[in-house]
Amino acid sequence: MLLPPSTLTPMERQLLQQIQALSQSLLARASEQDLKIAALEAEVRARDQAIETLTDTLGRLLGPLGQVEFSPR
Repeated sequence: MLLPPSTLTPMERQLLQQIQALSQSLLARASEQDLKIAALEAEVRARDQAIETLTDTLGRLLGPLGQVEFSPR
């Protein structure tokens, strides 16, 4: 934190301290959110990989599927 100049009034000093505290709080919250986002991204990548693996396995078990044509009723 920066040291306030000696010319500040007590009210200005208090306001500056509150702004600095808010800034620190917001930085901490942003850091926490970054960690949560990274964890969610990792979970999504793991889920996508699991879906891809399952799809490949099902494809091997079922063999090639022909195109399905739907006839209108």
